[in-house]
Amino acid sequence: MDAAREQPGDGQGGEPQDLTFETIQHAKRRHGALGGALAAGMLGLDQAMSGRKAREEAPIVIDANSDPVDVDTDGITIDGADGSAFVAPPLPRTPPKVAPLRRRWR
Repeated sequence: MDAAREQPGDGQGGEPQDLTFETIQHAKRRHGALGGALAAGMLGLDQAMSGRKAREEAPIVIDANSDPVDVDTDGITIDGADGSAFVAPPLPRTPPKVAPLRRRWR
């Protein structure tokens, strides 16, 4: 990796800051000089319109205390604070919706 594109002090040592240079070079190799110019223009327009780079967010995983319940087939009962219970019965089973076959006109 090029030392100018590395993040200083991140401990990784080889991670590029952004992929714009590689993206433009790939477009230039694949589609010629005009493709590289178009890729650079579109990336510049994207940065100008968004204002900042999008951050990658790590997925959040939370442990549950039990297996998930299928509310559609089992229904649900929720106990209220004053001793009342709210009950939603299971939904009736319906056949799947299938798009009708269309004949092609010739």
